[in-house]
Amino acid sequence: RYLLFVADPYRYHAETNEANNVLAVPIALVATDLVVSADSLGQSAASIGAAVDLSWTVRNQGTTDAPADWYDYVYLSSNATLGGDTFIASESIAAQTPLAPGASYTINRTVTVPNVSPGARYLLVVADGNAVQGETNEGNNVFALPLEVRAADLQVTGLAVEPATPLSGNDVTV
Repeated sequence: RYLLFVADPYRYHAETNEANNVLAVPIALVATDLVVSADSLGQSAASIGAAVDLSWTVRNQGTTDAPADWYDYVYLSSNATLGGDTFIASESIAAQTPLAPGASYTINRTVTVPNVSPGARYLLVVADGNAVQGETNEGNNVFALPLEVRAADLQVTGLAVEPATPLSGNDVTV
């Protein structure tokens, strides 16, 4: 990056040479870069309302401490991309900050599968889900884990009525 120092930016003064009014000074910006990976998902399929054991690790691959306190979020998604998904859980990372360069933390959490339509889904783990920590790359904060969501399929398989031929107005037992 560069810091630009500009003399007379609004051109209030007539000059013989307007091309020499900018001085560019190179600077190196350092920042954190949180990267999330999932260590394990307790199972590859779960029913609506079931508990799922989830473990994820976040590492600071940046060149400076990550000083802000943030939250990691977990969502259920129909695709591996964050956006418009069902929020499941949040985890405060205040106990792990500041996170030094090269350092990491691991969270073990049990989450509940929400009431969604069954099918192929993804659990999305998002480091710094509320974007309070400045980073060099915000694009690597999401990790997707496939999860098949299952639901019960209730079906009536039999029916008995007593008496079998009831008279009009009489009670029946079903």
